[in-house]
Amino acid sequence: NGGLSTESWKVLHSKQTDKGQTLVCLVDMETVRTLESRQMQIYLGFNKVKLSILDKKKVEHEDSADQSAQV
Repeated sequence: NGGLSTESWKVLHSKQTDKGQTLVCLVDMETVRTLESRQMQIYLGFNKVKLSILDKKKVEHEDSADQSAQV
């Protein structure tokens, strides 16, 4: 998962299910671009995890610090 900076990720919701855990996180747009280049897949331990974008919100400013997405 090199190149991913998870320090700024913010967990908005967490839910335990029979199939595992679902997390909704707020991440910066740079992270979204990195995830998209990796087909939205990351490694958690020895397991590959598939992520999906729930909502991309871009504000009027083009500064990536002002943009976010829920994954």
